[in-house]
Amino acid sequence: MIDERMKIIEKNPDTYYMLKSEDQIVGYFAIIPFKKGKMDNVLKQTLPFKIEIDDIEDFKEGNNVDLWLHVIGVKLGFTASEKHIYGAKLIGGIIELILGLGEKGITIGTMAARSNTSDGIRLMRRAGFTEVPPATPERRTFIINVNESGIPYVMQYKEKLSAWKERDNLSTSNNGTKASKHA
Repeated sequence: MIDERMKIIEKNPDTYYMLKSEDQIVGYFAIIPFKKGKMDNVLKQTLPFKIEIDDIEDFKEGNNVDLWLHVIGVKLGFTASEKHIYGAKLIGGIIELILGLGEKGITIGTMAARSNTSDGIRLMRRAGFTEVPPATPERRTFIINVNESGIPYVMQYKEKLSAWKERDNLSTSNNGTKASKHA
């Protein structure tokens, strides 16, 4: 399992994140960008699932991806209040990552997650995910269709993506104009 995760990180180093308090790791999340059309294969797998490294996309400017919230967790042993604080910080980190993708011109089609824990299910609902019929019997499946979503952070993402596209089009137009002047 560690070897598989290291291969994922080699393919895209921006997939696994840690939350630290002082020098202690208190939580983590992983969000994996898949090439268009590959998300259904991931969601249909029963446990243990296998991620095909070639299905993972890079977070490169202009790429189209589907995001899978692979895992999110807070270390055991904290009070309910501490868990909520750390969980909120993790969600804030995920939202910050998503907004950053918009700024880089990365188009997100869907975001998906699966869970079978009450905390995970509650988290997906609070984050605005829609529960869809489960793709496997052991976990519930949650999706956000970014194009159709009106969730505030998704709307912010779409604004940032739109601004990037305007800048990119302007840059492309200016480069084209410069090139034609030199011709």
